[in-house]
Amino acid sequence: MSKFTYAEKALVKTIVASITIKRIPDSEIINEIYRQTNKIITKTGLFRIKQTIKQESAKWYKVMRENEYEYIHKFFP
Repeated sequence: MSKFTYAEKALVKTIVASITIKRIPDSEIINEIYRQTNKIITKTGLFRIKQTIKQESAKWYKVMRENEYEYIHKFFP
Protein backbone atom coordinates (compact mmCIF):
# COMPACT_ATOMS: atom_id res chain seq x y z
CA MET A 1 0.00 0.00 0.00
CA SER A 2 2.93 2.37 -0.44
CA LYS A 3 1.15 4.34 -3.16
CA PHE A 4 -1.54 5.42 -0.71
CA THR A 5 -1.37 8.48 1.52
CA TYR A 6 -1.80 8.09 5.28
CA ALA A 7 -5.44 9.19 5.07
CA GLU A 8 -6.10 6.80 2.20
CA LYS A 9 -4.53 3.93 4.15
CA ALA A 10 -6.89 4.61 7.03
CA LEU A 11 -9.83 4.77 4.62
CA VAL A 12 -8.82 1.49 2.99
CA LYS A 13 -8.54 -0.23 6.38
CA THR A 14 -11.99 1.04 7.29
CA ILE A 15 -13.45 -0.14 3.99
CA VAL A 16 -11.86 -3.58 4.32
CA ALA A 17 -12.93 -4.01 7.94
CA SER A 18 -16.53 -2.95 7.39
CA ILE A 19 -17.05 -4.94 4.19
CA THR A 20 -15.25 -8.06 5.42
CA ILE A 21 -17.67 -8.29 8.34
CA LYS A 22 -20.48 -8.57 5.80
CA ARG A 23 -18.63 -11.48 4.10
CA ILE A 24 -18.43 -9.70 0.77
CA PRO A 25 -16.06 -11.38 -1.74
CA ASP A 26 -12.54 -9.98 -2.15
CA SER A 27 -13.18 -8.90 -5.73
CA GLU A 28 -16.02 -6.63 -4.58
CA ILE A 29 -13.86 -5.22 -1.77
CA ILE A 30 -11.17 -4.38 -4.34
CA ASN A 31 -13.80 -2.70 -6.53
CA GLU A 32 -15.09 -0.65 -3.57
CA ILE A 33 -11.55 0.47 -2.72
CA TYR A 34 -11.06 1.54 -6.33
CA ARG A 35 -14.42 3.33 -6.35
CA GLN A 36 -13.59 5.36 -3.23
CA THR A 37 -9.87 6.02 -3.81
CA ASN A 38 -9.40 5.63 -7.60
CA LYS A 39 -6.41 3.39 -6.87
CA ILE A 40 -5.99 -0.29 -7.61
CA ILE A 41 -5.06 -2.82 -4.94
CA THR A 42 -4.06 -6.43 -5.58
CA LYS A 43 -5.44 -9.52 -3.86
CA THR A 44 -2.07 -9.88 -2.12
CA GLY A 45 -2.33 -6.31 -0.86
CA LEU A 46 -5.85 -6.97 0.36
CA PHE A 47 -4.66 -10.10 2.17
CA ARG A 48 -1.91 -8.08 3.89
CA ILE A 49 -4.41 -5.44 5.00
CA LYS A 50 -6.69 -8.12 6.44
CA GLN A 51 -3.75 -9.66 8.32
CA THR A 52 -2.77 -6.25 9.72
CA ILE A 53 -6.34 -5.67 10.90
CA LYS A 54 -6.37 -9.09 12.59
CA GLN A 55 -3.06 -8.41 14.36
CA GLU A 56 -4.18 -4.98 15.57
CA SER A 57 -7.49 -6.43 16.76
CA ALA A 58 -5.75 -9.21 18.64
CA LYS A 59 -3.47 -6.72 20.41
CA TRP A 60 -6.42 -4.49 21.31
CA TYR A 61 -8.45 -7.43 22.59
CA LYS A 62 -5.52 -8.67 24.68
CA VAL A 63 -5.11 -5.25 26.33
CA MET A 64 -8.84 -5.04 27.05
CA ARG A 65 -8.88 -8.56 28.48
CA GLU A 66 -5.84 -8.12 30.73
CA ASN A 67 -6.73 -4.76 32.24
CA GLU A 68 -10.23 -4.56 33.66
CA TYR A 69 -10.23 -0.73 33.73
CA GLU A 70 -8.73 -0.18 30.27
CA TYR A 71 -12.18 -0.37 28.65
CA ILE A 72 -13.51 2.33 30.97
CA HIS A 73 -10.40 4.46 30.38
CA LYS A 74 -10.66 4.02 26.60
CA PHE A 75 -14.36 4.69 26.10
CA PHE A 76 -15.40 6.78 29.10
CA PRO A 77 -12.76 9.51 29.60
